[in-house]
Amino acid sequence: MIKMSENPNSLALLLKRVSSKYFPEDKLAFFFEDGGVVVPTAMPFDHIFFTGSPATGKAVMANAAKNLTPVTLELGGKSPCVVAPDYPVRTAAERIIWAKMLNAGQICTNVDYLFLPENKVEEFISEAKAIVNKRFPDINNGDYTAVIDQRSYDRLQETAADAVAKGAQLVNLYSGPVADGARRIMPPRIAINVDESMDIMQREIFGPLLPIMTYKTKEEVVEYVGDRPRPLAFPSGTATIPPCRRTT
Repeated sequence: MIKMSENPNSLALLLKRVSSKYFPEDKLAFFFEDGGVVVPTAMPFDHIFFTGSPATGKAVMANAAKNLTPVTLELGGKSPCVVAPDYPVRTAAERIIWAKMLNAGQICTNVDYLFLPENKVEEFISEAKAIVNKRFPDINNGDYTAVIDQRSYDRLQETAADAVAKGAQLVNLYSGPVADGARRIMPPRIAINVDESMDIMQREIFGPLLPIMTYKTKEEVVEYVGDRPRPLAFPSGTATIPPCRRTT
């Protein structure tokens, strides 16, 4: 039994229709919520695999505990990326911006915040702007992905507004035609001067917003990441900083 997210109902309908051609429903069945079927995790399953937010993961595990059902959780989180002082900024920008713009940032293992040496921020932003506008001269032409639904679009707009209200600066990386908000097209933006009071540094972003933090020593980065909930991923290839200590 596969219970789909409530967001991609079109995909759920497609999988439901296609799977029936190859598997009987007692072997593979797709479910989705649209005012319809809800699969309660308190049912006595053999095993539950859940992908989603930590808050929902806690609820799933609590429900599963009623029947001692084993649970495997893949939870979202604030996945960091670190650019080392000796790493080429352009190469870092090319790789990080490629990931951040893929599916408009709506990928579980995407870069959620970026650590840069404090003297490399302006250079990174300049390179990022050049890369974005070369790859996407018009983000309305169908090459760039829309935000999946209005609720997610509004959440991202509120996250950006919250950051600005609390002192952050948003840098628009895109300089082409005005983004089509009616189609939920959201241009990529970098947030600088961020702090822990902002939603952008507390919640998984899952969209085209990229907060930048700066550091002077690698120990600062290790301490910061190690003191927070474990990220789902730690994108590699731009860091020469040793692994962070595990948190409990």
